Amino acid sequence: MGRVRMRQKRPPMTVAKVLARVPAVTRTPGSRKRFDQANIGNCAEAIVKAGVARIVSAIGDPDPRVAGRGYRLLKGAGLDVVAGVCAETALRANLGHVLRVRERRPMVALKLASTSRDVEFAGALALAISEESDRAESIAAQLAQTFPQDTIVRFNYLPTVAAQLALGRNEPSKAIEELQSAGTFELGQAGDATLMPALYPVYVRGVAFLILRQGREAAVEFRKILDHPGIVVNEPIGALALLGLARAYAIQGEQAKARTAYQNFLTLWRDADPANPVLIAAKSEMTTLP
Repeated sequence: MGRVRMRQKRPPMTVAKVLARVPAVTRTPGSRKRFDQANIGNCAEAIVKAGVARIVSAIGDPDPRVAGRGYRLLKGAGLDVVAGVCAETALRANLGHVLRVRERRPMVALKLASTSRDVEFAGALALAISEESDRAESIAAQLAQTFPQDTIVRFNYLPTVAAQLALGRNEPSKAIEELQSAGTFELGQAGDATLMPALYPVYVRGVAFLILRQGREAAVEFRKILDHPGIVVNEPIGALALLGLARAYAIQGEQAKARTAYQNFLTLWRDADPANPVLIAAKSEMTTLP
């Protein structure tokens, strides 16, 4: 009696297996990862050739270089494309990428494992800058409750967070009002040896004056930061104050001073990521000076 060979059923071809065979990006020597638009077509074509009949997708890629092109190619080939399945879950899972592309800002993921007032202030301020107002207010309230008699908390940290939240609501005058109580203490060294978030009330006030188009007042604030490098040390506002000063001069019509300040900032940031939106804005503003 001869042997009977049992034909094993081939497992279904999945999209993941198909795309694993397609190179996704290209690299050029000495460069960053470079997006290759042609690969969108390669991926879609590979899916079509594999005989996949139905595609279920949660969200489209927000990158404008993609802009739904893959969907269109698949639909044009007659595939059944269903989009929006579990979209909220997918958005949460990819929020960092979505925020970076759509709003040009990072996703702030903060977990405080310290009761340090300085760490909690830094977290609250970062969240306020990122317009995560509910979380910023929650940490600020906790900070006030934990350190009710702390001078730095009461007259530096809390007013600064409140002022930044006001800027997020487009209320620059309110921000300046919130910072009135900080004037006596803002030039001191706020933190300890491990974290020294100094002069942030001054910086936020300067930004508020810029929004109000009060160049002279803004320049005064940014000069305070530049005149106290021993207090600012390596805080990012040390560099950003140069950009703030350039913008203040531009508002006042002092174009030569503005150009010099812009150039000083760009020189300091010459090795920064060229895709940084702050750097891009600074270069654009400098080119518009008369």
